[in-house]
Amino acid sequence: MIPGARILASALILILPGSVFAQDVRKPTLTVSAGVGVKPEYEGADTYEPLPLLAFDYENRFIGLRSRGLRIEADFIPALSFQAGPLARFRGGRDNGVDNAAVAALTEVDDSIELGAYICGGVPLQVLGVNDPGIVAGRLSFAHDVNEGHNGFLVEGSLSFIRPVTGDLKAIVSLSTSYASNQYMEAFFDVSAADSIASGLAPFSASAGFKDVGITGVIRYAFTDNWSASFIGSYTRLIGDAADSSVVRQAGSPNQFFSGVSINYKAF
Repeated sequence: MIPGARILASALILILPGSVFAQDVRKPTLTVSAGVGVKPEYEGADTYEPLPLLAFDYENRFIGLRSRGLRIEADFIPALSFQAGPLARFRGGRDNGVDNAAVAALTEVDDSIELGAYICGGVPLQVLGVNDPGIVAGRLSFAHDVNEGHNGFLVEGSLSFIRPVTGDLKAIVSLSTSYASNQYMEAFFDVSAADSIASGLAPFSASAGFKDVGITGVIRYAFTDNWSASFIGSYTRLIGDAADSSVVRQAGSPNQFFSGVSINYKAF
């Protein structure tokens, strides 16, 4: 997702799942969200573009369905502190319409449809003997392209601290990283000899490995029982071959930022 579909996925959590702070059996809930964000034009870019943020979160005692940007997940485990299930998401490619003329001259990357699975869970700090109302949560996901876009896969992991600040205000801080396959890295960060001649960028051959680390902060303020607003800010640093690629080193930036705001409505 720009740096990991985490950002779209990313954007971590613009709607904070009610089950995170629930104390009883999971009850039917539906929350919808709409907002706007700003993201890098493509992975490794130093130019930015607006992004609509639309999401929904539905769950009952048997199943949970949620979207995060262009990602949809299903949770088939009816437990408040644990979630797991399949995921599907769309990842935009990179074409000759990007602002940077050198990158526009590179081989285009088609759009991808990624299928995979995720697992995540949280533990209240009080269960760990810490006198704090916060929750520590971890998440791990795997997704593989099935649309002949980048033809590779990504493994993404995060560790989050979730805390109610007041009755109306909740905050999340999350650390994350992602591992990319050879095919993914080649698609987005390789510069072949022909690409080098066309673009003026130095030839580069990228290999599989960890490609980024990041930190994300989310604040959610509830105006009423049904209406709330979420604010998110994210910084991702490309590392390894992703940062060393001439696509980034000569024509972009390893520092990737995202920010966004959304209004959320809890229907029931």
